[in-house]
This record gives sequence, structure tokens and C-alpha cells, in this order.
Amino acid sequence: MNQFHLSAVTPEELVKDSSSVLSWLENLNPSKVFIHFDLDVLDLREFRSLLAANPDTYEEMLKKAPKASSMETIIRVLQDVTKAHDVVGLGITEHFPWDAYHLQNMSQRIPLFGNINKTDKAPYNWSL
Repeated sequence: MNQFHLSAVTPEELVKDSSSVLSWLENLNPSKVFIHFDLDVLDLREFRSLLAANPDTYEEMLKKAPKASSMETIIRVLQDVTKAHDVVGLGITEHFPWDAYHLQNMSQRIPLFGNINKTDKAPYNWSL
């Protein structure tokens, strides 16, 4: 982060208001803003469609993961940034819907949908 002069804001700094993000943007004075929204900034306790929320290790991850931002906080920050700047794009990443993953694996192995002899599962890149 130092090498590229990147800044970070903690979830605690965003709870009351968006001023830390808005001040940072004000200092940069961009003509356009593209928002890169990693869903893994959301608290695992509120949003579980994240790779880290693997049902097999979810309880362990809750103990390890610090409390992150609420959806309401992120909504407010994104609204505030959009009111103050010309937002031209929004990318949303880090979505991993575990239920859909498990349903895909199940449907590939049941009669009429897939191969009933299939035993392997679709891979995902995650390890603790």
C-alpha cells in the first residue's frame, strides 16, 4: 500500500459518517470516480455469500474475522460518494453464493440433471 500510496479506511471509521472517504476523494479531486466494491468488506454475520463464509468453516471464520461493515453503512457511503462526485462505474467482486455452489454440485449428480456416477465437486480456490 505504501508503494502505490494507497489509503485504507477501517469499518469503525465509517460507522457514523462517510467523511473519511469523502475527504480522501476531495484531496484527490478526481474528474470521474469508478467504485470497486469487494463484497468481503461486508460483515460475515450479515452477508454470507462470500468465499470466507464456507459452511464447513463458517463458525471458525466468525471467530477469526473482525467485525466488518454493515450493508447499511456501505449503502450510505456509496450514496454519499455518488452525491459528491461523478461516479461512472461500479464493479462488484468477491461474491460466492455457497448455496448456489452446493446446488450446482448436487444437480450434476442426480438423475435427469447430471451424471449419477459423478463423485467430484466443482473446485473453488480457498484454503484456511
